[in-house]
Amino acid sequence: MNPNAIIICLIGLPASGKSLLALNIAQNLKIRKKFEPIIIIDIDRIRRELFGDNFYPEREEIVIAEKKNQIETILQNINKKKSQTKDKNNSSNLKLPLIILDDMHYLNSMRRDMLHLAKKMNAYYFSIFLDTSLETCLKWNDNREFQVPHDVIQRIANQFDKPGKKYAWDHPKMVFSPKNEKLSIFLDRLNQEFQNIFYSNSSFHQSNQQNMAITKKKSFKSNVPLNNNKNNHDSLSNNSIKHQLDLQTRELWNQIIHGYIEPEIFQKLIDLLLKLQNNNKIKSKMLHVKQESKQNPNILENNNFESIITLRNLKNVSPSFLDFFISLRKNFLIWLFQHSINTVSTEILFTFLLNSMIFKDKGSIKRKPIF
Repeated sequence: MNPNAIIICLIGLPASGKSLLALNIAQNLKIRKKFEPIIIIDIDRIRRELFGDNFYPEREEIVIAEKKNQIETILQNINKKKSQTKDKNNSSNLKLPLIILDDMHYLNSMRRDMLHLAKKMNAYYFSIFLDTSLETCLKWNDNREFQVPHDVIQRIANQFDKPGKKYAWDHPKMVFSPKNEKLSIFLDRLNQEFQNIFYSNSSFHQSNQQNMAITKKKSFKSNVPLNNNKNNHDSLSNNSIKHQLDLQTRELWNQIIHGYIEPEIFQKLIDLLLKLQNNNKIKSKMLHVKQESKQNPNILENNNFESIITLRNLKNVSPSFLDFFISLRKNFLIWLFQHSINTVSTEILFTFLLNSMIFKDKGSIKRKPIF
C-alpha cells in the first residue's frame, strides 16, 4: 500500500489529554520533517462552530458527518494539489499529509467508521489510546475552560469500549499513559513508529531516500567561487547560525509553553513577561494559578503532565498573552544574532527580557517595535 496520508485516531475519555497530545505531535520537529501538512481536526471546535457552546446529543450525527466531510475534503484537496505539482515539475512533495483526529472515539463503531474512511481515502489508519484513569480525567476537567459535566464523563466511561478488547482490528497502534510516561519519551516512540511505517513501505522508502539525496545535493550546491571569497563565506556562515538559532529558539519556546522547565524558572519568566506586557488582568488570574500551585505542590512539578494541563489552562485564560509570548521569539532571535550569541538558554532569555523592559521604560516600545 502506498498511503496518501496517515490518519491518527486519538481514543480517550474527555479531559484525558487528547488535545494537548495532538498539539504536541503537530509541533514536534522530528515529526514535522516527515509530514506536510499536519492538520488537527478538533471535534469540539466543529461542534461549537455548528451549534455554539451548548451540547445537543440529538445533533451529534451532524457533527460526526461534518468531521468526515472535512477529512475527505482535506485529503482530496491535498492530493489534487500534489497531482498538479507533479504534472508541472515531474516531481511531487514526498512528505505525507498527517491528519490528527481529536475526538473521543469511545465506541468500537466510531473507530470502525474512521478505519473504513481511511481505507476509502487510501490513508494509513493509526490509533493511539490515551490510558488515563477516570479519576485523573475528572481532575483535569476541572482545569479546562470548556468543562464537561462529571456525570457525562462518568457515563462515557461506563460505555467506553476498550480498544482491542473485542476485535483484533481495534487493537491500538500505541498506548500513552500520561501519568506514567513523559510526553517527550512517547513522542520519540511515535516518531520511531512512523519511521517503521516508512521502511515497511519499500516504494515510499525508496522515493523518500531519493528526495533526501536531492535535498542533500541542493544544500551543497552554491554559487560561491572557488577562490574562497570571504564575503560569501561569511554569508553562508551567518545563514547557518541563523538557522541553528531559529531551531534552538523554537525548541525553547515549545518547552516553556508546555511546561518542560523548572517551576521556579517558569514563575520568574512569567513575572518578567507580565511586567513587560503590563497586563493587570492576567496578573490577577496568575495569582489564582499561584494559589492553586501552593495548595497542590505537584501541580507545577517538572515534567509532570499535570503541569502541562495547568499551563494549557493559562493559555485558555488569555490567548492574547500566549500570542504576546510567541511574538517575542522573532525579536529574541534578532537580538541573539545582533549580539553574536550562538546558543540559547533560559538565562539568556531573561537577559533579553530585562533589556526589553529597559526599552519599554524609556517609552520606545510604545512608538516602535523593540528592535
